[in-house]
Amino acid sequence: MNKSRLTVAILMLAYGALHAWALVHYSSMWLLLWVIPCFVGALGLFLSKSWSQYLVYLVGGCAVLGWAVYSALYAWQGAQLQYVLRLLMLGAALIAVWGWSCYVVRCYFRTHAQQI
Repeated sequence: MNKSRLTVAILMLAYGALHAWALVHYSSMWLLLWVIPCFVGALGLFLSKSWSQYLVYLVGGCAVLGWAVYSALYAWQGAQLQYVLRLLMLGAALIAVWGWSCYVVRCYFRTHAQQI
């Protein structure tokens, strides 16, 4: 298994586990909308299924979009500058990680399209 693809699969599992913990902790069934695509996408990456790339794109895009909306709402409500700056640093890391993940998955499935 490609190391980068394995790293993305582990990232998806970790992100899904974080949301599974939040599901139990906050008793919000809405978090299943995050947990299921993360675990199914990770399984698809482990099995080299081409459909799993779309779940990586979906989870990454929704994570970044959710961060942007959350940050904008807090900045709009007049949150402290220090808190907004932390949100921006978190967002930069989030964009970098999910951007890299989408790039790795896209490159892998593009080069292995004939084999799958």
